[in-house]
Amino acid sequence: MTQETISHPLELSSLTLPTAPSWWPLGPGWWISALALAFIIVCSIFWYRRNKQKTRAKRAALNLFKIERHTLTPSSAIEVVRQAALSYYPRQDIAKLSGQSWYQFLDSQLAENVFSPNQALWNQALYCSQRAYNSQHTYNSQYAYSSPRAQMLNGAAQTDINEQVQQDSNALPTVSHPSLEGHTLIADCERWIQQALPPKRKYRNWNRG
Repeated sequence: MTQETISHPLELSSLTLPTAPSWWPLGPGWWISALALAFIIVCSIFWYRRNKQKTRAKRAALNLFKIERHTLTPSSAIEVVRQAALSYYPRQDIAKLSGQSWYQFLDSQLAENVFSPNQALWNQALYCSQRAYNSQHTYNSQYAYSSPRAQMLNGAAQTDINEQVQQDSNALPTVSHPSLEGHTLIADCERWIQQALPPKRKYRNWNRG
């Protein structure tokens, strides 16, 4: 290498970097991913709204059990169950059920029989509730418009009615069942709403006869 070459270096042009690839238009893979994501979002929204609408009556019934847990009676609890069932099953099929057929229908929606084995207990609870209502209704009808003095004199009549209701309750035979240990009739009603509603597909063709 000569002295002249060192004093006069070669003139080289600057490096030119390639242009960065553009993100548009998107490749086929990106379009497929975007469409799949949009489909999942639409299906999720549809399922959520449908499920919320479908379980509205169930949530309302369970909320009633939660709010009035200390005031609910077996008769009022079973009435909540009937109203909830009417929201999901044909009214003409549910409204006509009573007694044993009603308990059999309730059990058909669960994995095990809960109501039919305790039919005697249900009859006892509903009988006591009806007798108490009838006694109170009779008393209110007879003495609602009586004078204050008459109301004081008739206070003993109300006491006699209450005692009679208590005697009727005590006179009924006491029925026990092993499955009742640890839970109550009201708990069975709440359990039915939790597990049976909305109706499962295998129960939709329940025998309506």
